[in-house]
Amino acid sequence: MNSEYRKKCREFISKDGWKRYGIIDEPPSILDVGKEFEIMYEDMDGKPCLCSAVWEKTNVMGQRRFKAIDGMAKGNWMSAVFAYREVEDGERSE
Repeated sequence: MNSEYRKKCREFISKDGWKRYGIIDEPPSILDVGKEFEIMYEDMDGKPCLCSAVWEKTNVMGQRRFKAIDGMAKGNWMSAVFAYREVEDGERSE
């Protein structure tokens, strides 16, 4: 991700209940499984993207990850997530 994108992302996640995740901060130890979140992630081209996701169990050993439920990443387990926020009904970013 280039420095311009980083600056915009820092400004964006500094408001509206966003929490840092992954490479920025340690993942939270407890999130509600099945709860909907909005996540910000870096796509394959190094651009920041937003999508909705749920926090799910990924295997029998109990690992958990965000799973995209809309957008171009729909159905993918998200590994390049750097921010998230809980979503209440009708509260998604634009």
